[in-house]
Amino acid sequence: MFKAKKNRMGIEVKGVDGRENDRRELMKFIVSRNCEVDPRIIDSMVSCSAVYGEKGHEKFDYQIELENYDFAGVARDFKLLREAGIIEQVTKATNYIVY
Repeated sequence: MFKAKKNRMGIEVKGVDGRENDRRELMKFIVSRNCEVDPRIIDSMVSCSAVYGEKGHEKFDYQIELENYDFAGVARDFKLLREAGIIEQVTKATNYIVY
């Protein structure tokens, strides 16, 4: 059964490179890997907030809501994406998670 107490956090992932395929699936995979939630609601936890850049080299910003999350796992996954050049930065309401 689900836990009664939930820890929640909203983050924003900025500058996601969208050249190859829809990175939304990648964001949903990170949420499913690091959060204890029902798989049916993962799609509603990831939303695209902005698209900018030239055609063919678009960048996307995503709003992600995390519930019952493993913060170390989330930070590790986004750090790897940052080092690979797929994302520019991840921010919380007041703090940077990955520069």
